[in-house]
Amino acid sequence: MMTVKAAIVQNLANSMFPRVAPLRECGVDARLFVGYTLKDKQGRPLPDPGQDPFFLTGECLDWVSYLDFGSLTRPFFYNLNELSAFDIVHSCCMAPIANQFFLGGKRFIALANGSDLRSYCLGRGLKPALLRRAYRRAALVLYVNLDKGTVSALEKLKIRHKARFLEYLIDFPEGPAGGSPPEPREAFELFYPSGLRNRVKGTSVFLEAFARLVRERPDCRLSLIDHGADRETVRRKVEDIGLGNYVRWHEYAAPARLAGLYRNCDVVVGYFRYGELGVPHYPQVLLEGCYFGKPVVSSYDRAVVSEHYEDFPVLYAGSPREVFERLVALHDDRDYCAGAGRTAREWFSRNCQQEKVTRDLLEIYREVL
Repeated sequence: MMTVKAAIVQNLANSMFPRVAPLRECGVDARLFVGYTLKDKQGRPLPDPGQDPFFLTGECLDWVSYLDFGSLTRPFFYNLNELSAFDIVHSCCMAPIANQFFLGGKRFIALANGSDLRSYCLGRGLKPALLRRAYRRAALVLYVNLDKGTVSALEKLKIRHKARFLEYLIDFPEGPAGGSPPEPREAFELFYPSGLRNRVKGTSVFLEAFARLVRERPDCRLSLIDHGADRETVRRKVEDIGLGNYVRWHEYAAPARLAGLYRNCDVVVGYFRYGELGVPHYPQVLLEGCYFGKPVVSSYDRAVVSEHYEDFPVLYAGSPREVFERLVALHDDRDYCAGAGRTAREWFSRNCQQEKVTRDLLEIYREVL
C-alpha cells in the first residue's frame, strides 16, 4: 500500500476519473479536482456528454471537487489553499499553466493529452509559453500520444529525459462483453467514432475508400458521429459522392451509447494520414476498438509505436487504396475479421488493463517522491 496524498487536477473534457478510483483502492489518498467553464441554469458544471457517467448523473463523491475555471480568481484560490496539503500534484492538460506557480516545492507532475505537446505548447502566445514553462518545471512529464510530433516536442523542450509514456485507460460504464448481444444483421457494419476533422484526422481519405467499397460490396454500412469541426463539409461530401443510403448518423453521445455502437459493429475505423491530409496520431479510438474486440483499421506513426509495442494489432492503412483493401479483406473473410478482433482484445488485455496502468502510475509516483 502506498501512503501518499495526491491531487489530480484536470479539465472537464479530459476525464481522469478512471485513474483516480483505482489509485484510491491501492491506498493512495487521491483526490480529483475537475475544472469547468460552462454551467447549466442552476449554476452547476455542464459536463461534456462524452465523459464518464459519474459526471453525467451528478453522483457526488467526497473525493471529487469541481472548480469554476470561468472565474478569474477561483483557479488561483484553489492553488493557494487546497493543493498545498498534497505530496504530489498531478496536473493535466491546461491546468499546469496555473498549477506551476503555487506548488511551494511540492512534487509536480504534468500530463499532456492529445495535441498539448504535439502542437499547442509549441505555438505562439502567452498560454503556450506558460505551458512550456510548466513542462520544464515539472518533476516528470507524462504523455499519452505516440507519434513523431510528440517526441519532437519533448526534444525541442529538452525534457525527454524526464518524460514517461502512460497508456490510456478506457472509461466505459460497462465491460466490453456487457449489455445485450449484437442484433442479427446482414450488413457489414463499420463504425467511425471520431469527430469529423479532415485536415487532422483524414476523414475524407476514409470516405473515398468507403465509396469504392460500397460500389463493390453494397452490403456495407457506416455509422458516423455528427460531431467535429468539419461536420458540415463531411455531410455534404457524403451526399455528393452518393453515400447517403449507406451512412447512419448518430448524436455525440455518452460512453453507454458509444459502447453499443462499438459492440454492434464489425470494424472500427480510425484516423488516416495521406498526402496533405491527417496527422499520424496514436489516438484513444484505436484502443477503444481493441477494448471491444474489434479489428481497427487506421494510420498511426509506426516507427514510434514500434518502440513501445512490437505486436501492435491495429491494421495499418494510409491511402484510400490501402483502406479499401483492408476493408475488403475483412469483409470477404469473416473468420479473419473475427480473429483480428480477438487478437486486438488479447493485446489490450496484456498492455492496457486498468491494473497495469495503475501499477505504472504508482511507479511514477514513487519515482518523484
